[in-house]
Amino acid sequence: MAPSSSSSLSSTLDHHVAACDPLGPPEMIRGLPTNKRNINIQIERPYFDPSFEDLSKPQQHSYTVNRIAQNSDVFLLKGFLTEWECEAIMDEAQHHYKGGMTKAISQDENTTQTRTKCHVAWLGDSRLGGICGMIGEAIEDTFISGEAKDDPLSKRSDLQVLNYQHGGKFVLHHDDHDRMLTVITYLNGVGETWMPLVDVVGDEFDGDDDDDKKVEKYNQESATCQELRCLAEAIQEVNDNEMSPGSSGILVSGSIKKDSDEKDLQQLKESISTPSNKKNIKNPHVVSVDQGDAIAFYSYQGNDGKQDWRSIHAGLPVEFEGKEGKWIATSWYHAPSLTASSSN
Repeated sequence: MAPSSSSSLSSTLDHHVAACDPLGPPEMIRGLPTNKRNINIQIERPYFDPSFEDLSKPQQHSYTVNRIAQNSDVFLLKGFLTEWECEAIMDEAQHHYKGGMTKAISQDENTTQTRTKCHVAWLGDSRLGGICGMIGEAIEDTFISGEAKDDPLSKRSDLQVLNYQHGGKFVLHHDDHDRMLTVITYLNGVGETWMPLVDVVGDEFDGDDDDDKKVEKYNQESATCQELRCLAEAIQEVNDNEMSPGSSGILVSGSIKKDSDEKDLQQLKESISTPSNKKNIKNPHVVSVDQGDAIAFYSYQGNDGKQDWRSIHAGLPVEFEGKEGKWIATSWYHAPSLTASSSN
């Protein structure tokens, strides 16, 4: 499963010559360059569909992996889940989860609510005839290092399914509590995730005489972010530099599921055409996703196992007013023996 193109970024970037980090991407995907959409790795994973004649034997489903940011590492999983899997997960969470979906409440140390207008369900590996477990195993096989897999205390979480209604959001936060890897799958293609402190430096290097200056600037900014010691400092970095979605870091921006009605489609078209959203396909700070696409990123770094505060992210307020709102599924991989978590 080698990259589909041999192109690479300048070796001047420390990221591409760094030794393997047990809390970061494994070798298979670690060398992918940033923002080179034509350079990817194609992955196959087991897949079930009710239309199969023999349900005892899974078929193979292919998706691609691209790097969309670095420091912290962020990857795009294009076509990770099929349309049927997305619909089945939403239906299972909404109609078959014991007790129904419950209100998702997240609070910071000051008891301020940080997540709004959201409901949650948790689906274990055995749900949907084992499909949830199969999805978790596929993530583990591609995105977890051998050292993390071999840790007897490491484990993946149940699948967290979230439904945000219009206006619902999750403020800037860090996935600590030993969660080394986060994978967010966009189940209906709606919603925006913003990671303000990651680098999209790949598109800035074009082989001209200014590359050395760009590398120097990049290394200085990266060093500043790497020295962040807590969530408050990370958020302060965002505020002090007046960072905004579409202009800083990476904005992962959803579209809409294929079978939405005409009214929903028109409303979405209007919501993404406003200048404030800066959804330009040529903008390196914006990545568009569709139903079934996912992003994967890492929240700890190095052999010391400390939090990588550059991976802070936010679920932006849902602007889409369609009846279903925003649906995502989140998978985490915990590595308590390798991380050095501390309260923030």
